[in-house]
Amino acid sequence: MQQGSDTSPSQAPSAVALKSLRENLQKQLGPAVDSEDILRLLQAVRDLALAHGPSAIRHCLQIIESTATFLNQVGATEGES
Repeated sequence: MQQGSDTSPSQAPSAVALKSLRENLQKQLGPAVDSEDILRLLQAVRDLALAHGPSAIRHCLQIIESTATFLNQVGATEGES
Protein backbone atom coordinates (compact mmCIF):
# COMPACT_ATOMS: atom_id res chain seq x y z
CA MET A 1 0.00 0.00 0.00
CA GLN A 2 3.02 2.29 0.19
CA GLN A 3 4.77 3.62 -2.85
CA GLY A 4 8.40 2.74 -3.06
CA SER A 5 8.05 -0.38 -0.93
CA ASP A 6 9.86 -3.60 -1.78
CA THR A 7 6.68 -5.67 -1.94
CA SER A 8 4.89 -6.63 -5.13
CA PRO A 9 1.21 -5.70 -5.51
CA SER A 10 0.13 -9.28 -4.77
CA GLN A 11 1.93 -9.32 -1.42
CA ALA A 12 0.25 -8.14 1.75
CA PRO A 13 1.36 -4.75 3.08
CA SER A 14 4.20 -4.92 5.57
CA ALA A 15 3.56 -4.82 9.30
CA VAL A 16 5.34 -1.45 9.43
CA ALA A 17 3.06 -0.01 6.72
CA LEU A 18 -0.07 -1.31 8.47
CA LYS A 19 1.06 0.04 11.83
CA SER A 20 1.71 3.46 10.32
CA LEU A 21 -1.65 3.48 8.56
CA ARG A 22 -3.44 2.33 11.74
CA GLU A 23 -1.79 5.08 13.81
CA ASN A 24 -2.60 7.77 11.24
CA LEU A 25 -6.23 6.65 11.06
CA GLN A 26 -6.53 6.72 14.85
CA LYS A 27 -5.07 10.24 14.98
CA GLN A 28 -7.38 11.54 12.24
CA LEU A 29 -10.60 9.81 13.27
CA GLY A 30 -10.22 9.49 17.02
CA PRO A 31 -12.17 6.94 19.02
CA ALA A 32 -15.39 7.42 17.00
CA VAL A 33 -14.26 5.01 14.28
CA ASP A 34 -12.41 1.73 14.73
CA SER A 35 -9.26 1.88 12.59
CA GLU A 36 -9.19 -1.93 12.45
CA ASP A 37 -12.53 -1.91 10.62
CA ILE A 38 -11.19 0.59 8.10
CA LEU A 39 -8.08 -1.53 7.56
CA ARG A 40 -10.27 -4.60 6.99
CA LEU A 41 -12.31 -2.65 4.43
CA LEU A 42 -9.15 -1.46 2.65
CA GLN A 43 -7.75 -4.99 2.58
CA ALA A 44 -11.00 -6.40 1.19
CA VAL A 45 -11.08 -3.80 -1.60
CA ARG A 46 -7.38 -4.41 -2.31
CA ASP A 47 -7.96 -8.16 -2.55
CA LEU A 48 -10.90 -7.64 -4.92
CA ALA A 49 -8.85 -5.25 -7.06
CA LEU A 50 -6.02 -7.76 -7.34
CA ALA A 51 -8.40 -10.56 -8.24
CA HIS A 52 -10.80 -8.68 -10.53
CA GLY A 53 -9.17 -5.40 -11.59
CA PRO A 54 -10.51 -1.84 -11.82
CA SER A 55 -14.13 -2.90 -12.27
CA ALA A 56 -14.09 -4.31 -8.73
CA ILE A 57 -12.92 -0.96 -7.35
CA ARG A 58 -15.63 0.89 -9.27
CA HIS A 59 -18.25 -1.52 -7.94
CA CYS A 60 -17.03 -1.06 -4.36
CA LEU A 61 -17.21 2.71 -4.79
CA GLN A 62 -20.78 2.46 -6.09
CA ILE A 63 -21.80 0.40 -3.07
CA ILE A 64 -20.15 2.78 -0.60
CA GLU A 65 -21.56 5.89 -2.28
CA SER A 66 -25.09 4.44 -2.44
CA THR A 67 -24.83 3.42 1.22
CA ALA A 68 -23.77 6.96 2.15
CA THR A 69 -26.70 8.41 0.19
CA PHE A 70 -29.13 6.01 1.88
CA LEU A 71 -27.80 6.75 5.38
CA ASN A 72 -27.91 10.50 4.73
CA GLN A 73 -31.54 10.20 3.61
CA VAL A 74 -32.48 8.06 6.61
CA GLY A 75 -30.75 10.53 8.93
CA ALA A 76 -32.62 13.45 7.35
CA THR A 77 -35.93 11.58 7.65
CA GLU A 78 -35.31 10.69 11.30
CA GLY A 79 -34.71 14.36 12.07
CA GLU A 80 -38.15 15.26 10.67
CA SER A 81 -40.08 13.00 13.08
